[in-house]
Amino acid sequence: MDKVKELLQSRKFWALVLGLLAIIAGYSTGKLDAWQAIQAGVAALAVYGTGIALVDASANIGAGISGSQAAPAQPAQSNIINSPLPAPGGDARPTMPATPAEKLKNG
Repeated sequence: MDKVKELLQSRKFWALVLGLLAIIAGYSTGKLDAWQAIQAGVAALAVYGTGIALVDASANIGAGISGSQAAPAQPAQSNIINSPLPAPGGDARPTMPATPAEKLKNG
């Protein structure tokens, strides 16, 4: 019963309900065709799910649960994105060409 009460007090839930009602209204008046209504409904549900996931993640962080307690991920295949990191204490920022202002400042 607490879950239902929590759900009815959730702003995310009511935003989802209003979004779905707007989709139904758009479809019933002919402003949206069936595919547009389906896409909008899926998008609304995805946004709601993402919001719930963020709340759950922040609750887990506050409770001291970290991602390291989950199953370890498989190592990624080597490619340009997964290039080696600089040595500890090194500059991790990518080198960028100097801007004209930096060239003037540095001489």
